[in-house]
Amino acid sequence: MEVACPNHELCECSPPQEVLDCNHGMCMNCVRTFRHPLRFADGPAECAICLEVAARLVEHPASCGHYFCVGCTLEMHWPQRDPVPVTAFGCPPCPHATSCVERPCELEHWDCGVCDPGVCDCGDCAGCSGGPAAACPLSRGHAAWVADHPEQYNAWNDADNAAMYRWEQEREVTNSDKCPLCRGRTADSPDALWRASAT
Repeated sequence: MEVACPNHELCECSPPQEVLDCNHGMCMNCVRTFRHPLRFADGPAECAICLEVAARLVEHPASCGHYFCVGCTLEMHWPQRDPVPVTAFGCPPCPHATSCVERPCELEHWDCGVCDPGVCDCGDCAGCSGGPAAACPLSRGHAAWVADHPEQYNAWNDADNAAMYRWEQEREVTNSDKCPLCRGRTADSPDALWRASAT
């Protein structure tokens, strides 16, 4: 049976009860990131980060009394990275033999966590049921692109790796463990259900 994480408004996770039982009553992402159930508050109130009026806010996991909108809290702790589009470097063979105008291009999702090239959801192949990657038209298209146009693939791969490096550097600078207003640390929260050992 799936049960909503106490931070469900933020993480949107509803894992099986066994997962909550093993993680202080939270989903795995929340227990690693926040270490305790967060406090939510009703607005309207202005978020100190984006300066937008929000209907719902969440206290920083440092338990310092500073509240931010859900969107800014998500970006602070779990920022999303947009992948470098493959179409900017040439386009792999489309598995559906249609133009991107007729159908959204699944090829743009490679390596971004949205889909796995080893598992396809086109409904037309064995890969749709989690079968071998060789059965998936997305994987076949990717392999053909690498083999037929290695210079395009290498240029895209280099650009995507560079974008990933820049994103990781930006993440280090933002240091989401600290409240942007008081610099209180999540690890020092009096609400933390566990603490990392000092090194």
